[in-house]
Amino acid sequence: MISASAADFCEKVCPGGILHLNTEHKCEMDKITCFGWNGCWKCEHCLAVCPRGAISIFGKKPEDSIAPMKPETAAPVMDALIMNRHSCRRFLQKAVPTETIDAMLQLIGNAPNGGNKQQVEFTLIDDRTQMDRFHSLAYTEMDRLAAKDVYPKGFDKPSYVLDKKLAVQCLPVLGGNAPRQKR
Repeated sequence: MISASAADFCEKVCPGGILHLNTEHKCEMDKITCFGWNGCWKCEHCLAVCPRGAISIFGKKPEDSIAPMKPETAAPVMDALIMNRHSCRRFLQKAVPTETIDAMLQLIGNAPNGGNKQQVEFTLIDDRTQMDRFHSLAYTEMDRLAAKDVYPKGFDKPSYVLDKKLAVQCLPVLGGNAPRQKR
């Protein structure tokens, strides 16, 4: 599962403290007995920062990684993505290929998160009947709470009224008519 060699820099970045230098100044990884504060965080910092590409962990190898963009190239791309971001709430009634969904889940599973612990979970609803049921349950609960003038933080009564108006115009905020494909 894990192998390491000639990666002295990686020792310093390990938040779990399970990397150490041996007598030959090569980085070695302690046997992982647990995950979390007293063991491996699964953060993959060692893989991300290893200057020699000497760490492979959890089946991921440095040679399979995408090389990072140079800052002078990345900055204009990031600026354009941020400046041109928009929301889309109208979708074609066309199935998204399973390969596309799987690729997207793989990418978002690597997104930075709290402590970079990768303790994330995704729920994919790819069945139209199930999505309609989820949508109905969520809106029923929203309606029940709105009747008591209870709204989640950042979502007040005017937002609720607007959402209900948009839902009638086929622009539901929750779930919508997003594309799905049976798996």
